[in-house]
Amino acid sequence: MKKTRMKIKKLLFLSAIFLAIVACKSKQQVEVKTLPKSPIAELIQKVQKAEPVIQTANVSKMNMSIDLNGRDASFNAACRMVKDSVIQLSVIPFLGYEAFRMDIGTDSIKIYDKMNRKLYAADYNFIASRLGVLVSFYDLQSLLTDHFFCLGLKEPDSEACKTKNISDQKRNITFEKENIIQNSTVNGNYRIEAVEFGSKTNKYKMKVLYKDIAMFDSIAFPQQISLSTDNDTQYLNCDFNISKANFNKPVKFTKLDESRFTREDIQKILKK
Repeated sequence: MKKTRMKIKKLLFLSAIFLAIVACKSKQQVEVKTLPKSPIAELIQKVQKAEPVIQTANVSKMNMSIDLNGRDASFNAACRMVKDSVIQLSVIPFLGYEAFRMDIGTDSIKIYDKMNRKLYAADYNFIASRLGVLVSFYDLQSLLTDHFFCLGLKEPDSEACKTKNISDQKRNITFEKENIIQNSTVNGNYRIEAVEFGSKTNKYKMKVLYKDIAMFDSIAFPQQISLSTDNDTQYLNCDFNISKANFNKPVKFTKLDESRFTREDIQKILKK
């Protein structure tokens, strides 16, 4: 049990901030069309037009399968989101009990270990120091909702992007600046199928795949999201499969009493 809790806590910091928060069971598969050639600004505009409009999300049933440096784990989780405000992840390893919670806010990330009553907090500068890539809440929000973004910029900059054809049905958009390079793969429906980025200052790499896009009412969204990270010393592979979710409806959040938790240095999680 102790080893399982350590695995979950490591996963929370390394991957939960990137996890996908919405998906649904297929009612109708989406046909992928042939992608015509177009200037980069026009291509980005079409990608943005094809993005799902999501104000809130409530994923009440989700399975997370993890491979962390060869150690496997699988458990249930839930996630809620309010656009431009907060993303909340709950880890539920057994009997419906919320063992861990992560609140991702616009300025900080807080991890609550409810079993041991400990609280770990970090801002985005700390994350940048670990990854070598400066990210914001809004970058993560775009990543998690399958929206196009340029890392570190509030709005995408088409003049800083390049594009090339991968095949008749796929095209790559590359965004590059001082210390990072980001690649987004777009299909014939102008939907993003993959996002990959890495640091130029270290060996950190991350890739997210959006799989099995299907119709959910009037919204087309991935049914499965796969995440992988690698920095040459450790790797993490995660599959997120959502079985129950709804969107654009009121979402309720329960607030934890922080006075009941002991504050700990988040560095301790990474050392366990």
